[in-house]
Amino acid sequence: VAGAGKLLAALRAGGLPPDRCQAVLSAPEPNDFDADDDADGWTDDFRSLFKTDPEAASLGTLLADGNVLLERAATFPSKEDGGPDDAQSALDAASHIADDLGMLDLVTWSAAVPSGVKFKSKDGPTAEWRREFGQRLIGSVNEGMESGWFFDAWEEAGSPEGAAGEGLKAALADGRLDLAADEQVMQPAGGKHTHSLVYLHGFTCDGYSYLSEPEHFYKVKKAKKKKKGAKSKAKDEEEEEDYEPIPGLKVVLPSAPTRKITAFSGDEQPSWYDYFTDLYGHGEDSYPPEELAEIVTRIHAIIDREVALVGARNVFVGGGSQGSGVALHCALNYAGDLGGLICTMGHVLSESEIRPEWVERKIPVFVYHGLSDRVMPWDEWVAPTYKRLEDAGIEVRIQTEEGAEHGDAEAAWCRGFLADVLRPSSVKTVAKKDKKEKAAPKKKR
Repeated sequence: VAGAGKLLAALRAGGLPPDRCQAVLSAPEPNDFDADDDADGWTDDFRSLFKTDPEAASLGTLLADGNVLLERAATFPSKEDGGPDDAQSALDAASHIADDLGMLDLVTWSAAVPSGVKFKSKDGPTAEWRREFGQRLIGSVNEGMESGWFFDAWEEAGSPEGAAGEGLKAALADGRLDLAADEQVMQPAGGKHTHSLVYLHGFTCDGYSYLSEPEHFYKVKKAKKKKKGAKSKAKDEEEEEDYEPIPGLKVVLPSAPTRKITAFSGDEQPSWYDYFTDLYGHGEDSYPPEELAEIVTRIHAIIDREVALVGARNVFVGGGSQGSGVALHCALNYAGDLGGLICTMGHVLSESEIRPEWVERKIPVFVYHGLSDRVMPWDEWVAPTYKRLEDAGIEVRIQTEEGAEHGDAEAAWCRGFLADVLRPSSVKTVAKKDKKEKAAPKKKR
């Protein structure tokens, strides 16, 4: 950091100006700029990079150059500093490894499991655990770093055989990392797999979006009982709630394909279907039905797979925003039973048909929406779309929230839904018919 200005000046003077070459500067580790005697926590050297005082004779290094990215390694804290010590805490730490690196543009990371993590099996982590750990890491760095990331090494030549396996080449070869995966999975914690939730993301997001925020699908952790005589904390000193996985719950997070969006001049975005129009939240935009039909086929295959594992009434389907309407559409076109649906900050698609035989299955639909949502205004046009379901005889449980804007309360709504449908003894026995047929036949649209 101390010599960054001189090095950058030499780079530019050597024929690589900012408009031709992007420079990457390694930022200091936290201990190098979290100085206790400094009001803003930065050393003089590091602060000089960002110098913006209008009275100064010159701009700071970063502003003066205009094409410098800051990079640092994403690392796990030690066990003594609150780092992970078991399999689940390691997964959660992976989901949040980039949380505190928002001031940076890039990170360098690896798929190595932090030292000191203990596993129940003497054989160490399972292949499923290693894959989820790796995918959670990808989710965290993807969500936190807009400019991208570096992997620590392609292969660690000259290292012992065990260490060499931590390179990107080996991780891709054995499936610990899959950069092309179109479906992310949070495996069930606490033993037996009893329930599955298939949850679809919103426009421009992907399945990784939830791997970096797994608490959407956790439960509130019970607070430890206070010792006798212990003083209670004041309201302004209350700690934030902690969350933990729901035993037996598997969460499947499909990613929409990246496609050109007509309404946005062909800009490519992850989306369940193309948008022909953009009504700026004042109504349902038009879309090609054939693309929706393709998604239905794909999601039905996922539902069939989960039904075969835990039984139809133990499988739940839902989504947020664009994914909410798509998930509901897929469910309404599904020929078998389901445990229930969750629709957050979305609407019923005009393309969705409500069939009498589906109504007879008595599958509850849980709807959550913010009353300050300007992307999909509830009173203006969203509420009447759910009235279609109610008028058809479907059980619709609606929860609206004052002051909640688009995306504000999704995590709390998901946790509330799971708390409602996964109460003790909520496991529905798999019928013999289910075991024979595994999945009900699909009806073609």
